[in-house]
Amino acid sequence: MSAPVAIVTGGAGGLGTAIAEVLLGDGFRVALLDRRGAPEATDHFGEPSRVLGVEADVTDEESVRAAVGQVDATWGRVDALVNNAGIEPQHSLAGLDPAAWQATQAVNLTGPALMIKHCIPHWRRLGGGRVVSIGSRVWLGGATAPSYAASKAGLVGLTRTACRELGALGVTIKRGGAELRAHPVERGEGRRGVRRGLRAPVRRRLTAGQARGTG
Repeated sequence: MSAPVAIVTGGAGGLGTAIAEVLLGDGFRVALLDRRGAPEATDHFGEPSRVLGVEADVTDEESVRAAVGQVDATWGRVDALVNNAGIEPQHSLAGLDPAAWQATQAVNLTGPALMIKHCIPHWRRLGGGRVVSIGSRVWLGGATAPSYAASKAGLVGLTRTACRELGALGVTIKRGGAELRAHPVERGEGRRGVRRGLRAPVRRRLTAGQARGTG
């Protein structure tokens, strides 16, 4: 059986490459998707047969369709998806810029929905799949950027709706991991700390045997 394939959006960033390292350690082949820098990010790993860089805009459906198709054309399967791409423009409600609001929802919420949509045919063919969407607890309170908080609240609803629709296909959909975004770095642990912090939750969410989901 060929090694499973995972797609990581926002894959050229620090958290994206840390997630990829965890997945590679667990035997996945990894496709890094990002608006810019994805092909160059693969140089970090030194494993061209196991890491693919694809430039893609998760807010553009045709770009998403082409990117997922390129991964399938390269490796013949798509087993898992990590929705990691995200932006967090700082603003108050009094200073709300509608363009920044819409851009945040497009990347943080529309992007995951489009990625899931275009992975579904591959999971249907394989008889199952895995999704981890990087969320955040800021929507519960304490956020300084309303557009970001709203997008992460929306991600909870998207995850729960996707669980209901895709569970019968054998797809596990989970949300989590956002608390790992900054804390290891803030503690001075750098990327190695991020890898340690991510290893357990990413492995637990992407290798679970049951088709179920959590919001």
